[in-house]
Amino acid sequence: MFGILLVRLFEQHGILARIARRELTLPIRAIFSFSLPLLSSDVVFLLRTSMVVVLLQYIATSSDVAAYGAVLPLARQNLLIYQTFGFLFVPVAARLFARGENSRLREMYWQTSAWIAVATFPALALSVAFAEPLTTLLFTDAYADAASVLAVLAVGLYVNAALGFNALTLRVQGSVRFILVVDAVSAVVSVLASLALIEAFGALGAAFATSATMIVQNLLYQGGLVRSPIGLPGARHVAAFASVAVAIVALTATQLVFHPPFVVGFVASAAVSLALIRINRGALQIGVYFPELMRVPVLRRLLGAAPNRGKTNAT
Repeated sequence: MFGILLVRLFEQHGILARIARRELTLPIRAIFSFSLPLLSSDVVFLLRTSMVVVLLQYIATSSDVAAYGAVLPLARQNLLIYQTFGFLFVPVAARLFARGENSRLREMYWQTSAWIAVATFPALALSVAFAEPLTTLLFTDAYADAASVLAVLAVGLYVNAALGFNALTLRVQGSVRFILVVDAVSAVVSVLASLALIEAFGALGAAFATSATMIVQNLLYQGGLVRSPIGLPGARHVAAFASVAVAIVALTATQLVFHPPFVVGFVASAAVSLALIRINRGALQIGVYFPELMRVPVLRRLLGAAPNRGKTNAT
């Protein structure tokens, strides 16, 4: 029935006649240039998710599968801000690239990466520095060993988020061949690392293999962007990334030395997160990009007067 209706619609709009005269041009190259990177990235995603679970069940034990599966949703919270920004980033980046406004595209890319890095810090702190009290709180002491699995997975997912939309930017720029090569290398890394580490370390090995795959893939993507107009981050963005690294090391050391309960860890994570926003207010420029937030007294005191470096208007 739907086929008959489709044929009639084609006939009414003259599409059938154009097909018969071979006047219809299909954008095959454009379609595949966009779809092939999506397909290859999905293959790598399946290898470091579903395949890891299958190998865990086959090589290790059901307990390893349970530990890995229990903490994986917690680790994925490090992607929440990243996925939210993704819906906004692609159309704006495509528009700027089409217009040839490379400087504004570069500024938007690194500004977005800094926002994600700082905004995702609470999830990173709870899932890395305070992974053990969080895991035992949610899953009881029976899953205490899964805390290290959570911490390793969270690091890989955070790096994936904090480096920004490198894969999406490469697709916007049409770097199809480079993306395919990187995904092929990442697939090999995923398979080899999973086979080697799962047999030796079980669920923790699976976490290391998954995080290693994500980190390698993102670093290679980032290497491709260095040769593009995106280039390297500016000094203020590097300072923001460095402050996050120092903060997570400090919180992790605090947990290892003093072993505070989860409530204390939660409060400490919140306090350090607010401190990071305050310290990096000049790099984040929230008052410049979102001036309406400065009308809120609490946010105005937290963010202060950020220096105006010029707002990136992508419209």
